[in-house]
Amino acid sequence: MIEFFVASCIVGCLAAWIICFARKFEVRGGGSIVEWVQAHAPRLVGEMTRCDFCFSWWMSWVVVVVALVVTGEWWLLGVPFCSTMIARLLVN
Repeated sequence: MIEFFVASCIVGCLAAWIICFARKFEVRGGGSIVEWVQAHAPRLVGEMTRCDFCFSWWMSWVVVVVALVVTGEWWLLGVPFCSTMIARLLVN
């Protein structure tokens, strides 16, 4: 159980870091990566990047899937349900 909460904190912090980096890193032509996605991606994806909760949810899943592939620990699939709120609080 302790491993689950530690993994939730680590995933939440890593997802928040990725989101902050994507908002600050500028692509060629000006604007951040997030702004580029909002302008060029399908509408649903662009809308999800505007919502802190949605963006944190999907970024947590990206981090967890990578961790799952590396470690093979299936209990990690429950982590985004707790780490999303941690990432959302850190992003704000």
